[in-house]
Amino acid sequence: MEQAIRLELCELGPDAHGLESISPFCLKVHRALKFHGLSYERRHAMRPSEHKHLSRTGQVPVLIIDGKPVGDSTAIIEALEDLSSKSLVPADLQQRTEAWFWEDYADQVLGLYVFAARWFDDRNLDALIDEQFRPMPGFLKPWLPKLIRKRILKHMSSMEFIRRGQHDYWRTFQEHLDRLEDRAPESGFWVGDALSVADIGLFPILHSLRTQLSQWQMQEIAKRPKLSAWLDRVDAATQ
Repeated sequence: MEQAIRLELCELGPDAHGLESISPFCLKVHRALKFHGLSYERRHAMRPSEHKHLSRTGQVPVLIIDGKPVGDSTAIIEALEDLSSKSLVPADLQQRTEAWFWEDYADQVLGLYVFAARWFDDRNLDALIDEQFRPMPGFLKPWLPKLIRKRILKHMSSMEFIRRGQHDYWRTFQEHLDRLEDRAPESGFWVGDALSVADIGLFPILHSLRTQLSQWQMQEIAKRPKLSAWLDRVDAATQ
């Protein structure tokens, strides 16, 4: 059936490190759109604020559906259900409840680790400077990125990963990965045999940590074979 609706995805970009977007939440929408087989245009920005006129929160992603902006990745996932014959929401009530639980867990718990890995893990500082400050004149790079990072740390001082300290925070991350490894399916997808909102929620967070921007986190995920194999299956199913 021919697509009659126009879709424009406002996101952070362009593509980097093999990811459609540097933002895991934009990546989430990319993969949902591909699952549904929907064509869409892309509006890139270097900062979320460049799309703030389309979103009351000033955050990305925003999907413009026939001129109407829909913000927040979860709201976009829900809106896409009405645009194709395919569905990421299980028909079975128990599976549906579990799938949405994992989608929310990914957003509210795991999502913070991507931000923390890129900006606040000292092991990734060189990769951060190379990625985020590439256009900066060479004489500024030895000190200005570190100053900017220090100011962001101070601004975010109330957040858990700063209050607890890096060692405790990344130990908790390893515990999350261990539980996910125990839960990861041997075959199929996270909730049953079909791709669901659980997969489309968890995948972009964890997959975003499998790049050179977060090498230690990438290595930790690679140590969990069931989790890694599931990530590869979702990657293949949503390309």
